[in-house]
Amino acid sequence: MNDSFYERIGAQDITSHVNFSALSHWGAKSDLRETGFTSQGYFLISLGFREHLIKSLEGESDIVKAAQKAATISNTLLMDMGNKYKVIRARMLSL
Repeated sequence: MNDSFYERIGAQDITSHVNFSALSHWGAKSDLRETGFTSQGYFLISLGFREHLIKSLEGESDIVKAAQKAATISNTLLMDMGNKYKVIRARMLSL
């Protein structure tokens, strides 16, 4: 554990724990209103993750390799990490 996030990029875990209840509470005190709370998987799907993934693999000449990449990436970001990690969305009250 260290405070140098950029020191060993890709070679260290920078996982953190977020108290979303406190984040929502203090956000509300700063004129932010929570507009959504969901899993990373649902958040990415709502942004068009699958379409972007398919587009990024269009140039792959080996269709089997492309399918394996798509399955691995989808499983990791949507299923594994997608269920473990959460996303909170907020907007300014004055907007």
